Amino acid sequence: MRMLRGITNKMLVVTLVCFVAVAAGIFWWYLAGKLAVNLLCFFGLASTPSYPAKDGSTGGYEREYNVDWEHGFQEGLGEVEVNGEWGFINSSGRLVIKPQFNQVLSPFKEGIALVRSGAIIDTRKAGDFGRLAGECQYIDKQGRIIYECPYGKPFSEGLAAVYVDAKWGMLSELFGKEGKWGFINKKGEMVIPAQYTFELGSFSEGLAVFEVKVGKCGYINHEGEVIIEPSYVLALKFSEGLATVAKKEGWGFIDKHGGIVVPLQYNYARSFSERLAAVEKNGKWGFINKTGDMVIPLQYDYAIGYCEGLAAVKKNGKWGYIDPTGRSVIPFKFDDAEPFSEGYAKVTVGKLDGYIDNKGDFVIEPKFGLASPFTDGFAKVAVGDKLGYIDKQGNYIWEPTR
Repeated sequence: MRMLRGITNKMLVVTLVCFVAVAAGIFWWYLAGKLAVNLLCFFGLASTPSYPAKDGSTGGYEREYNVDWEHGFQEGLGEVEVNGEWGFINSSGRLVIKPQFNQVLSPFKEGIALVRSGAIIDTRKAGDFGRLAGECQYIDKQGRIIYECPYGKPFSEGLAAVYVDAKWGMLSELFGKEGKWGFINKKGEMVIPAQYTFELGSFSEGLAVFEVKVGKCGYINHEGEVIIEPSYVLALKFSEGLATVAKKEGWGFIDKHGGIVVPLQYNYARSFSERLAAVEKNGKWGFINKTGDMVIPLQYDYAIGYCEGLAAVKKNGKWGYIDPTGRSVIPFKFDDAEPFSEGYAKVTVGKLDGYIDNKGDFVIEPKFGLASPFTDGFAKVAVGDKLGYIDKQGNYIWEPTR
């Protein structure tokens, strides 16, 4: 009997070891698969259309919002970091929501901000693993939590896309228990059921991007009804009545009925802004109108959409600004440039950022390591590793802190 018990114990140990080994193998196989996909995209071996970066490379991804310092003021409040925790100040520089969050994912939009509590993994680098980084929380301007979920997007047109029930993190996919995407309203109620496996886009002009499987994107309305069938590899939000979409043959534009307005022929196309859209083909950028006519020829190394009557474009390694006719208004003399916002544009000279007006004159000299566009009359700037806010005269309303 004692010998039998010993054999049984050994069998249990062997079984347990085998189970752990198999589980570990599946886990690392999963990680290897994720890594392989990322490496294919990184080295440009994937066949799907990609987003070009300012340096001319491809494979970047244009998110609808960025994390941490780039946000700036929105709806009268701006995020600040104090002793490693994030809170919000008002236009007087007074703390109105005390620092208590690990991260601000989105500033206030439609009265609600998206923050994160718990351990942080940088979602800009971690991809799917970003969902392990604590809970996302939607808060109002009093700092009250209205909804919590593993991952979410900012509110737009009264709704926000959320990812729910991802209780096991990245292990969920191994056991078929991954979460789903749906839409909540400002009361935290699920108004479009969490039934979508792939990430949802934010609503714009009544429609939002959804994806039924990799490379099959379409659009739904506020009721969750499919308005444009999922047939596109990539799709962006609607702007000025048209949306940028892509298939393997290229990028183009569709209307709200799904009709192709501009043929899918470009290597990349930006959303329409002030009736013109920047497009790229064979490494050169130009601008088209809403009928697809090329109104500013393909001649620039890079281009950003029009804002406040001017577009930032790059030529021969330097940035300048053109008007809607293509006439050079501000000479090509900057190392980097961003769209105009509230009368000012952030530009880079060497490694320092400053601000110019629409005549190209500096209103705030380049002296910041990083700077964001002006919103609500203020801009977030970096001095060394510290972040602060300035007004349009360059005066601090919040001294740089970190």
